[in-house]
Amino acid sequence: MRRLAVAALIFVAGCAPASPTGPHPAPCPAGASAMVRDVLYFGRSVPGGGMVSDAEWTRFLAEVITPAFPEGFTVTSGTGQWQEAGGNVVSEPSMIFSVLHPDTQEEEAKVTGIGERYRVAFRQEAVLHEHLIVCMDLIDGKN
Repeated sequence: MRRLAVAALIFVAGCAPASPTGPHPAPCPAGASAMVRDVLYFGRSVPGGGMVSDAEWTRFLAEVITPAFPEGFTVTSGTGQWQEAGGNVVSEPSMIFSVLHPDTQEEEAKVTGIGERYRVAFRQEAVLHEHLIVCMDLIDGKN
């Protein structure tokens, strides 16, 4: 997972042009706002055997993720594959959390805090964190 995380970060860092204060995308089109899109990938296999159950995931979602981002987020399920520190390639069920938020240290700390709480609670080697600057617009019929 760590190798995948580093590769993803290198790829993402290479996607935006550099500026004196860091990578910034081209300006957003009219009506859109620059936001951060953070994605966390939660493996459900527990080291030593077992799985994070549906009930455990639902409780984590209700007690940790929802209070941090009550405005909204998306969670999808998937299957992930990565190489453990010991070299074994593992395929496992995963949950993928995605949220859009303003580019502030407070919001970013909430995302990394969620990843760390999951890592510790379910004895994970790592939680992959994807961080992108995106342009956001609502298609809500009010324009």
